[in-house]
Amino acid sequence: APVRAATSRFSSAAVPPVRVLLVGDSMAGSLGATLAPEAPGYGVQIINEGHPGCGVTTDAEFRLLLFTAPPGKPCQIGQPAALLDKWRQWVDEYRPDVVVYLTRVDIMDQQFDGTWTSIDNPAFDNFLRRQLRTGLSILSSRGAKVVLMTSPYYDSTVQSGGAVPEDAPGRVVIDDRILRQTSTGRPDVTLFPLGNIVTPDGGY
Repeated sequence: APVRAATSRFSSAAVPPVRVLLVGDSMAGSLGATLAPEAPGYGVQIINEGHPGCGVTTDAEFRLLLFTAPPGKPCQIGQPAALLDKWRQWVDEYRPDVVVYLTRVDIMDQQFDGTWTSIDNPAFDNFLRRQLRTGLSILSSRGAKVVLMTSPYYDSTVQSGGAVPEDAPGRVVIDDRILRQTSTGRPDVTLFPLGNIVTPDGGY
């Protein structure tokens, strides 16, 4: 009954939908595809711009399940501002009320300054913070509230046949800390504990 009541109320032409823009990699894309059929019943319009292999840090090759891959579009090799420029374009075009950022690629091994590294490298961590801070300013520039979703824990052993670096629990802890640091003191940014909800016991 509550769902039917919400559907009836929010489907009224007098109430415009809340426009929610999802950005990030395939995690954001999958979330958007899953939520899209349900969203209209809650007065929400999903705008799904999650793209595989494209997060704020991916301007070089990354490793997934021991395979090497280039960043997915709109990310571009050697151009860390490419995704941020596209975010600005989307925000200007869609005028979202809420923007949600979710990604896994930020905790994967990546080429950075000519060598393979990952989160927990101080230089890489600082790069992630800078990209996020710039990105938050862009995503909120038209008045949208921004939601940073924390990362769940992963277990890729079924696909890989063994442990892979990106599944290391410590990477999730560090990523959560960086997300918290960049969102602190910003009333227009909310840190949503997706990781705690999906993997509540501190592991996959």
